[in-house]
Amino acid sequence: MYNYKYNFPVEVEPKMKISSGNKGFSLVELLTVIAIIAILAAIIFPVMGVVKERAKENNCMANLHQIAQGVAMFKTDNRRYPEALVEAVYDNNNLVDFGAAKSDAHLFSEYVPSVKAFHCPSSNIVDTKAVSDVPLKYYDPSGETIKVYNYNSYEVYINNSGTVERHYCINWANSDSTMDSSLSPNEGDDTEALWQADYERQLKFRNPPADTVVTWCSYHQNGSGTSAKGNAIVVFLDGSAEKVPAGKMNACKWRVKPSKG
Repeated sequence: MYNYKYNFPVEVEPKMKISSGNKGFSLVELLTVIAIIAILAAIIFPVMGVVKERAKENNCMANLHQIAQGVAMFKTDNRRYPEALVEAVYDNNNLVDFGAAKSDAHLFSEYVPSVKAFHCPSSNIVDTKAVSDVPLKYYDPSGETIKVYNYNSYEVYINNSGTVERHYCINWANSDSTMDSSLSPNEGDDTEALWQADYERQLKFRNPPADTVVTWCSYHQNGSGTSAKGNAIVVFLDGSAEKVPAGKMNACKWRVKPSKG
């Protein structure tokens, strides 16, 4: 090519040839990629499940901590502990609405303003209208009963068979004679003294100890009874919440004690 402006030839580089052929993946390469994806999925999915459950447990512990704070404030104002966490009793044969006005009988809505604070994220019960009968006194199931909202995860626990277990109760035992002998301390211990200490850990008393159980959540466990796996989450009167093996929680109930102290 000749440049007429400057009167000298200009060399032009030849154009590169572009191949029109496309090389695809081989079968071995595709199978290798699929195998890697399958391995990663097998690793990640269980981990994600654990992370999700831990997030629910942390949310539940925050709810229980808020409830314990509400119980403490209620005690300060009323010089006693509430009969129920959420209003659930009949008043003139009419069920009081879940969003009822303030009362001196329960926490909602003056001491714990959000209904969501009473619902465990692991519970699949979302109906805020359904109620169940539970005994007012745990050791006297033939006695007086109250109506409790199924949505309220920390007042009750409803297992897969539909059985309702009450978890919040100010009066777990009428006397130390109701103590379960199978849960007695080791031989040689002062059994009566230890049972008396357990008996004092009830909210029916004016000043129970700080390690008194307020309530607990069983919606994180697998199975039921002493053979249940996983954890229950319990909150104590001092506001501390911790995970307890589900089998131990089901066996000891309100007798369970914090791991520290």
